[in-house]
Amino acid sequence: MTWKGKKGKSKLIQELVAKGFSYRQAGKAVNAVFGQMARAVRRGERTEIPGGTIQVMQNNRKRRELKKYRNIATGRIQYKLVDYDRGQRRIKFLPDQQLNVELIPKPPGPPTPEDLEVRELVLLFTGRPPTAQDIATLQGAIDRHPHKSGALLRRLRQYGERGGKRISISYLAQYMEFFYWL
Repeated sequence: MTWKGKKGKSKLIQELVAKGFSYRQAGKAVNAVFGQMARAVRRGERTEIPGGTIQVMQNNRKRRELKKYRNIATGRIQYKLVDYDRGQRRIKFLPDQQLNVELIPKPPGPPTPEDLEVRELVLLFTGRPPTAQDIATLQGAIDRHPHKSGALLRRLRQYGERGGKRISISYLAQYMEFFYWL
């Protein structure tokens, strides 16, 4: 957390200042809380925060590594197995059972041939590559009339067959909506 950032400590300090504390008092209070949490984690204690618990986990098993070194007397490179008795410590966050953690949506897959053709037609009619917002605008214009069947690709093809001219995205959306209003 950075002092100058829009989230983290500075956001907490701003909320305390809004409740009536001075900026200096709020800063000292927030730094004291985070300092105590850091010291507790360093000591290996369990620290509870809203949303879960921060805990230090100790790995007590031995660790073995293959070390490479050069023998000074012979000049040859040699290898040696080294055992480390001390386990590793790691910090783990354990969320509460009531914490609502939503999954991040999957990224969209590769574009379908229909999507590519729609992009090509929009590029042809507008003179610039379409953005996702442009495609959403056109799709929204078509979806205003659910009783009329048809897809965006079919309507763009029909616009081209009728001698489609170069127009902006907003005019293209209005034309498609008006054309299918009849």
